[in-house]
Amino acid sequence: NPELNISVQSFELVKDTFVVWTDSELPDVEISYVLSNGYQGVTKINKSMIQSGEFDLTKAGAQTFKVKYLGTVKEFTINVSTYALVETTVPVRAEASTAAALQLVVNGGDPIDVTPEMITGTVDFTKVGEYKNVKVTYGEVSNTYTINVVALDEYFTEGTMIYSEDFSGLKADMTSAEIYEALGWKALYKPGATINANVSNEATSIIGGADTNCNIVASAANGELVLTNGSGRNYVQILSEEFLALAADGNYTIQLDMTFKSGSNWASIAPRYGYLNSKSCYAAWRVKPNGYGQTEVQGSTLFLRPSSTGNLIRYGNTKAENGWWCTRAAGWQDSTAYNSSKNILMEKKLTVLMMIVNADSEYSRLVTEAEMGDVSKLSETWLEYYKNTNLGYGFHTFVIDENGQRILVSAWNPDAIYSASEGAICTRENWANQLGEALAICVNASTAISVDNIQVWTGLGECPADTSTDAYEALVG
Repeated sequence: NPELNISVQSFELVKDTFVVWTDSELPDVEISYVLSNGYQGVTKINKSMIQSGEFDLTKAGAQTFKVKYLGTVKEFTINVSTYALVETTVPVRAEASTAAALQLVVNGGDPIDVTPEMITGTVDFTKVGEYKNVKVTYGEVSNTYTINVVALDEYFTEGTMIYSEDFSGLKADMTSAEIYEALGWKALYKPGATINANVSNEATSIIGGADTNCNIVASAANGELVLTNGSGRNYVQILSEEFLALAADGNYTIQLDMTFKSGSNWASIAPRYGYLNSKSCYAAWRVKPNGYGQTEVQGSTLFLRPSSTGNLIRYGNTKAENGWWCTRAAGWQDSTAYNSSKNILMEKKLTVLMMIVNADSEYSRLVTEAEMGDVSKLSETWLEYYKNTNLGYGFHTFVIDENGQRILVSAWNPDAIYSASEGAICTRENWANQLGEALAICVNASTAISVDNIQVWTGLGECPADTSTDAYEALVG
């Protein structure tokens, strides 16, 4: 009141240090004042009082500004430390862990994992659901959230790239060990086995589950990666179980180009590789250069492979029909009967696509006519099996023909297995617990293949145009 001639005797910041969660209600910046009549009080600083500079409690650091109060101007500096959760909606985990599920950003830096000790309240990262009143504490500051745990396909838009590699960065003069290291791939071997010095070095070899010693030598040629195995049955890990664990909680797709360069033995793509109970455990599709292909599934107590009576693969009860399916699908149908000694796939590129359907997924459909392709050589019995192939949970292998059409060459859906003895061990529980989650390639003895354009993405749709893997990599850390 001007008539009373009251002025401000002094005013100061109530506090000049702020530690705040940027996604909760922000505190007020206040001054305490003493008037010339002796009256004391506290008031919030509003925009009309700011003469210059500014402050923002959502930004970390020192912030300087000038405040005018009852005609008096003073300059103040506040220091702000900020905490923020990266996201409160996270994908479900197969194991109970907060690592890389909830993450915290301190002062705008790189995300750090929220540990179990920082959480008060109930949240189960292995189960989809909404969890309320979850308190997260960092230092002396806490904030309460509602955490939403969702399925992977709800968290990511379908078609988020997980991994993409075209080998364009490899040079022809690189050693095998240098190639493994550059790619981050791992040559797998049994614990205690001898490592071929030409394959990899100690830094890039890990314990794994190969059937023999590690003998797959990598080389680069013409923009492709060539894998040559001199002896035994050896695996190379492309992506680890830790890296793929999040993707394996949902559905995902693998695509790569594979070409036989020499030899006559098997080459396998194993999307569910692991090492359990001193045994290689995997689900794989394998093929020989003569065109014969089959599905193979091995767990710690189960082993399944197509037989003369037919199972799993469903497309022929003889090698002739199985071989024809693989070669016809690739666009190189042989004009003569199947010949095990004729390597009709040698130097022919196979573009292989695999659908990996999670055991908890509701995805289920029959093979389409387009995916069946030309069925003129199938018997009525096997045509009926083929038509009823269910592409639900499990893994299903296609070869993309010269017109870009996916042609189904192998399907494994335990729900659809008609043999009682096989059905007893091909359960969802075994699929989830007896197989690993790493992605590996196996090359058998005296055989060489080249691989190129490896891509892995979320969902079961078409390959995404955006090949950036940043979103997935940021999530898995």
